[in-house]
Amino acid sequence: MTLDLKQVKLFARASVLGAIGKAGEELGLSATNASHRIKLLEDELGVRPHYAGDFADDGRVSVSRSRAAPS
Repeated sequence: MTLDLKQVKLFARASVLGAIGKAGEELGLSATNASHRIKLLEDELGVRPHYAGDFADDGRVSVSRSRAAPS
């Protein structure tokens, strides 16, 4: 498995903002492109997809856990 760090950054930013489209805008991506990149990351990681453009609570939990994980 090879993770794209840009997708991970988008994921982390979306979890903070609570919206993939807003995170994409901050990173210079259209909402459509941002959603597509998150979908690719979800597929790569095998996680449940988000719905209706809102960032699911499990995404916020995942980011919280990843920040707490030892380096």
